[in-house]
Amino acid sequence: MENFNREIESTLHLLDNRPIEEFDGLSRADMRYLIYNPFSKNSPLQISKEISNRVLDQISFLKPFELFLNKCVEVKYIRLTKKGFLPTALVREIDISAVRSQDFVSIERSYMRYSEKDSHTARTVRVTTENAGFLINRNNKLMISQKLKECLQANDRAKIFRGIFKAYTQLYDWKSVIYMDNLNTGQEGFAYTLYLLSKYGKSYRPISFYIDKYFKAFTLKSDILEPDENDLTTTDLIASKIIKLTHSDSPNFSFEIGTFEKFLVRFNLVNYQFVQKQNSERQLMIKKSRIFDKIMTFS
Repeated sequence: MENFNREIESTLHLLDNRPIEEFDGLSRADMRYLIYNPFSKNSPLQISKEISNRVLDQISFLKPFELFLNKCVEVKYIRLTKKGFLPTALVREIDISAVRSQDFVSIERSYMRYSEKDSHTARTVRVTTENAGFLINRNNKLMISQKLKECLQANDRAKIFRGIFKAYTQLYDWKSVIYMDNLNTGQEGFAYTLYLLSKYGKSYRPISFYIDKYFKAFTLKSDILEPDENDLTTTDLIASKIIKLTHSDSPNFSFEIGTFEKFLVRFNLVNYQFVQKQNSERQLMIKKSRIFDKIMTFS
């Protein structure tokens, strides 16, 4: 009986780790990691520990984060308004930093909002840095955490980036900056999209190429990829609840706004261009950026 059970376990292990066509060669085990625990040591996705300042300087979205954190370091604490928002002067500085770093998402209107509740950039920066554990809110005062102090003492800018990247992809709800409800932004499978870019992104391809592969995989997902909660940390469990896949009547549009505009472009992970097709609308073409492989790898 014991030998029989071992054979069953071995067979199940093989099935769980065999490549699946609909997952573009990844196994069920690989996909579970990419969805529920993408930054673990067993995940196919690995974020580089050594990311040079030259590479970090090319991530425009990082600049307003660093400005905000530096402001928090300069003072003992930042006193929030009575309603719990950032001071308007600081919101203005964050927005200006985003504009100067050419974050086109921040200048999609012809003017900037100086209230945190109206500034998507400021709200994103504030919430993400708190989720990353870099700031602590005590009695309506924002102050830096021990985690951030250790990063600063070690002059580890790359570690700060990794914290922001992980918090933005897993804990910050992308739908909150898309102005529409019930959108499938692609956030649940952001790591799978990165895998596809790593594999196919050397040359320009239509964004529809990635959209088709993404939805092919997530149509199959079903219950076969439900996480084993024994393998997940508390943070991972929270994240898996936040980023459950939802469906939209316009999945292609949702994916372009959520994954392309709000994620890939912001972190300079893709280059893009528009190609005019005969008798049709312009086609959006993307490929991975020069810094993509310097930030992450797939095994």
